[in-house]
Amino acid sequence: MVGYALAHAFSGLLMLGLLCMMICLIAFISGLVFVAWKRSKITVLDWVLLGLLATFTFWIFVPYGTWQALTIRLLGVGRRPGAQLSYAAATGDYRLTRFLIARGVPFNGSNPKIHMTLAAALRKEGDLEGAIREYRKAIAVAPGYAEAYLAMGQALEQKGDFQSALEQYQAGCVQLGGLKCCDLAEKLAQRLNH
Repeated sequence: MVGYALAHAFSGLLMLGLLCMMICLIAFISGLVFVAWKRSKITVLDWVLLGLLATFTFWIFVPYGTWQALTIRLLGVGRRPGAQLSYAAATGDYRLTRFLIARGVPFNGSNPKIHMTLAAALRKEGDLEGAIREYRKAIAVAPGYAEAYLAMGQALEQKGDFQSALEQYQAGCVQLGGLKCCDLAEKLAQRLNH
């Protein structure tokens, strides 16, 4: 519990620090421009300081996933590529997951999250057959994974295979013990009956 509280306090302090740093950067750049305007010229030192500030600001505000992908592209996948692939899949970063697999990072296939992330990427790109294939792999690895049944049902419904979609929704409902997903199954069953 203490670790959880510290983690959230640290992120709050980090955001506050970044906000203060941004305010200082804006003030410094404004002062630099004002001094240059008063002198009617900008010295080489002013340009160097402005370049350093711009570079520093860029480093701070680029998202972590972008840095991670750029580093992997430039330096390779490193000594633990499987860990990076698992992390990308667990966080739902399907672009990085697809990139790592395209780079030949091996994975044992026993992690249903990797298959789900790949399926989501394929579905977003419009490859419904590939997405359904990955959902089936996720179900084969973890037969009790209700999310895979429901997502495959949505992909099948999007494809137009309503009867198979209904079967997947019902299988997902069984895995969840008949919770909210039954609404999906009932709505689709009503559409099939009309």
